[in-house]
Amino acid sequence: MTALGDSLNCATFRGPAGASSTFVPAVAHGPGVPLFLVPGFGLDGRCFGRLSPIATSRRTVFWNLPNELPEHGGLTALARLCLDHADRVGMPRRFVIGGSSLGGTIALAAALEAPERCAGLILFGSSASWRELGPRLRFARMLLPVLPARGFHRRLATILFGPAGRSDDLDALRRQAEHRTKRHAATVTSLLHEGGSYDLGHRLHEIAAPTLVLHDPRERVIPFYAAESLLRIRRSRCVEVPRSGHLPYVSDPAACLAALVPFLAEIDGRESAAERRL
Repeated sequence: MTALGDSLNCATFRGPAGASSTFVPAVAHGPGVPLFLVPGFGLDGRCFGRLSPIATSRRTVFWNLPNELPEHGGLTALARLCLDHADRVGMPRRFVIGGSSLGGTIALAAALEAPERCAGLILFGSSASWRELGPRLRFARMLLPVLPARGFHRRLATILFGPAGRSDDLDALRRQAEHRTKRHAATVTSLLHEGGSYDLGHRLHEIAAPTLVLHDPRERVIPFYAAESLLRIRRSRCVEVPRSGHLPYVSDPAACLAALVPFLAEIDGRESAAERRL
């Protein structure tokens, strides 16, 4: 199995709050509907590296949520930032958006904010509501305010992925989390809880885009009932990825690709048919 982040090119661009970046598979991409993926809390686009084979059929961009974030605006502000950065890296009017964990929640909010942009939705281990998170994430939120800013990045990495040396994959994820500041973590949690914005369950019926949910049925970080809740999206389907944990695209990329490839091909066909009707 390849190391995380191998064969990815980093592209930096300027945003309203300064420089940000993405990772792009280093392959010639095909003509399919482009794909924009948003990583989970603490991570960057390198976590999706093992999904790079998708890029042979379509332009694929793995976003890095910047450390500098809007101070207010709730989850909607994160959704708008995501859409703005998708535009800045050249996403077309319609594209497939997806994400993992927090990234999936941001992708959900983006699909609600700009439904005309969303050709499809992909959600890895995600939830529509704070109430659906497992105890580990709830505890982490309580712990964040008491952690000192000095050395915060190392403590955050340990909370999320355990001590160094457990596995090459976890160490790679730890290194990503070590780039996150306490201010970034505090801003994310503040935005999610501003005005109860992290509660999208009552709006799931508004999403018309085809949606693929991938989840480990024994997942504990975000339990499987969160995936079942997402099936209230009208055109959704769930693929169980057993024994894959919270990041199935890291631990079982083959199973994820087996589900993603036909799902994306269906979207390609649907979008092509819609263009011919215009």
